[in-house]
Amino acid sequence: MGGRILVAGATGNTGRVLVRVLAKKGVAVRAAARERSHLLGLGATEVVEVDYGDPQSLARALRGVDRVYLAIPLAVDLVAVTEQVAAAAVKSGVRHIVKLSVMGADRPEELGLGRWHRDAEQVIENSGLVWTHLRPNSFMQNFINDHLGSMKSLGLFHDPVGAGRVSYIDVEDIAATAAMVLTEPGHEKRIYALTGPEAVSSHQVAAAFGRAAGREIRCVEVSVDAARDALFGFGVPVPVVNAVAELYVAMRSGHMATVTSTVPEVIGRSARTLAQFTADQKPLFR
Repeated sequence: MGGRILVAGATGNTGRVLVRVLAKKGVAVRAAARERSHLLGLGATEVVEVDYGDPQSLARALRGVDRVYLAIPLAVDLVAVTEQVAAAAVKSGVRHIVKLSVMGADRPEELGLGRWHRDAEQVIENSGLVWTHLRPNSFMQNFINDHLGSMKSLGLFHDPVGAGRVSYIDVEDIAATAAMVLTEPGHEKRIYALTGPEAVSSHQVAAAFGRAAGREIRCVEVSVDAARDALFGFGVPVPVVNAVAELYVAMRSGHMATVTSTVPEVIGRSARTLAQFTADQKPLFR
């Protein structure tokens, strides 16, 4: 499958890894994000700054593109942005969009976050474009992004999930799956639920990081309300806070513990374990 691939959201968790994976495959990859300066050094064939609300900007980003990986940051305008991108993609002659969705999009009546993503999925499905949806569980990398500082300085992190078991997934596996979907036939109109190979509690996550750090790291459980207040304190919009709080409740209740075999089936190797992921983080604790 030839042609240029646009990675929209190339500075995000999955996008930056996907750019690297595609570049190693020798694929012509165009990396796009709102800030061009953040795209430098990713290894893309070319980079482009894009404003999702500007049709001309979208047209420039999509010009000559055959396939798109669409990873839009969580925001209240998720569906509206998807509508703009899908319309521009149709006009530009894009053939295939691979959307980064979320586990829970199959239960939109239960999770606001799932409802947003399912609505966005349907926008793409109704556009006439060929599509594939990737629905990953929560990222292992979130623990580094959110808690590295407190793990290093205090030997702990605060977490509202606690004993709830979640089949966390390494972003490397999401990117590997996306790269396969984007470069090999047979994935059209498919929905892939992506998880790690095991469901673990936040206490088990803390213990795994402790082994990597060479000292004890603890998970200190907090209430969902406390986590909600913390998000408000960071200025997160109310609808996003409510959606994330619903997700925390689902995780605490074990509703995100499902383990699928999709990753090994698509990429031909086992999904990375929590132990493998945390072992790779040892340099961060030196």
